Amino acid sequence: MKQWIVRAMLVVLGIWLGAELLLGDWADRHERQAVEVPLARGAAPVLASE
Repeated sequence: MKQWIVRAMLVVLGIWLGAELLLGDWADRHERQAVEVPLARGAAPVLASE
């Protein structure tokens, strides 16, 4: 009885961790590209806090 609960928790944890890593990397890469492309064109850097 407990075995399927543990297995289900591991599956959910694996899916969550995989999605967190993949989507986090994807979002970071796109955020960096949004900054790097204007910089490559000679634009002044703009801080997000401004």
